[in-house]
Amino acid sequence: MKVSKHRLLDDSGKGVPFDDTPNKSGTLKGNKPKYIVIHYTAGGSAQGAINTFNNPASKASAHLVVGHDGAITQMAKFNERCWHAGKSRWKNHVGLNSHSVGIEIANWGWLNGKEGSWKSWVGTPVPDDRVIEAAHRNDGVTRGWEIYDAEQIESCIEIVRAIAAAYKLGPEHVLGHDDISPGRKQDHIEHAKWTEQ
Repeated sequence: MKVSKHRLLDDSGKGVPFDDTPNKSGTLKGNKPKYIVIHYTAGGSAQGAINTFNNPASKASAHLVVGHDGAITQMAKFNERCWHAGKSRWKNHVGLNSHSVGIEIANWGWLNGKEGSWKSWVGTPVPDDRVIEAAHRNDGVTRGWEIYDAEQIESCIEIVRAIAAAYKLGPEHVLGHDDISPGRKQDHIEHAKWTEQ
């Protein structure tokens, strides 16, 4: 993968599917990202997130959505300001929407229940083989989390490498939503390392 003119291209040089979100405002500071912020959608499918980001009433968006099968949809150019970070801060930057690309991974995230009865925040059952129990780094509380699929992890690695190369970003520029909004958000990237790696 590579980036050209703020669009993500696959290995053949063709742009990944593009579904332009109406939920954006202006361009990033400096007309390019300084950070990559990774989120989980808190939903069951990529299409659900795409539908949300195409609904002006949601007032939410991200640059990319990654499905369970690793399929990628771009929803804004990488120099455009999406609405994925909300109230946020990292180092000397306040309001990361103006400084970052947002990647949303289809995933329920934090689950309710216990072994044999895991459920998403909307009550959707999640089978045990899709759950990992782990403590969140910000509060140390062990919870159930939906795992990321191997295909999602591979797509995200390729995406991050392409964006990092295009905009000269290092590993320190890749963040979870919980990094920039601690206490308010639990979207983290750590438990991707606990599966399939």
